Amino acid sequence: MVSPAPSYDTTHTHTHTHTHTHTQQSLQIIQSTSHTASYRSTGTPSTREQEITFNINTRGTMVRTLNNMEELRGSGFGRPWPRHGLKLLFWFANDYIVFDNDNQMFANYDPEEGHFGFHHFRNRLECENNVCKRLLPDDGYPFYEVGNLHLTAAYSMPNYVRKYNTGDIDTSNMDRLIISMRPDMTVDRVYVTQHEDLRSFDPVNTYRISRGLLMIICGHPFADMSFRNFLEQAGYSTYEPMRYIDQCSSTAQIEFPSPAPRESRDTRMNIEVGSRAPPRAAPGFWESCCTMLLYIFFYFFLFLFFIHLYLTR
Repeated sequence: MVSPAPSYDTTHTHTHTHTHTHTQQSLQIIQSTSHTASYRSTGTPSTREQEITFNINTRGTMVRTLNNMEELRGSGFGRPWPRHGLKLLFWFANDYIVFDNDNQMFANYDPEEGHFGFHHFRNRLECENNVCKRLLPDDGYPFYEVGNLHLTAAYSMPNYVRKYNTGDIDTSNMDRLIISMRPDMTVDRVYVTQHEDLRSFDPVNTYRISRGLLMIICGHPFADMSFRNFLEQAGYSTYEPMRYIDQCSSTAQIEFPSPAPRESRDTRMNIEVGSRAPPRAAPGFWESCCTMLLYIFFYFFLFLFFIHLYLTR
């Protein structure tokens, strides 16, 4: 079966004109990004006025669109445990948005109000090695970001989204969901991404989630898509990792097992914490005899004590 060619999200072309007067002008044109340039000159070479027109072609910012569960699984987004991106996406599709009869997406909450930790995302121009581009194509609508579990407002999210957040700077808080909103509360586009460092997101692992995939995730209209089914189809292990103590290093370790067959009733998991003392040896013959004699003498003297009390009344 041949998979369909991946689709990409692009935007329109915007033109900005700047006029400079110089004897000589050096231009660096970066063909591999969303920036192209052209110029025309008027007047004599010594006093010519160069009119430089930059055509910022935002189609250079290309984001792959995920259209079905197979493509979502193949992207690797939100995996492995303890990442929360897939759970965040499930919550968004089922609780944050609703589809009308025309299959348009409307938000149940205004992201401007900051519910669940939503806040403005600045789709800023980032430059590296003289190459500048934005994370997302600019569609003319404001962007809003959610998914930072360290924010107080994120505590209102369901527990299944926040459950394994460690509170540290690690993979349990690296995933984000970004939306663009129209003024009438229509959700224009939905993206998922992940942090590549504390400041920036990873453009290689940034994806647009199609409206069709969101409808699949929320079970609209007849699909059977429970939370567990969604995680399994997305390739996210629903088996919690097992914590154990390394007896040699005395440090906690986390094992990430792949799904395994269930254990039988006769199988027991023995988790040892720290070192364990060797078993006590069985008592010897003389030790047993001495113990019995002590009990005999104790009860004999107790008997004599009660006889003495009875006779002295």
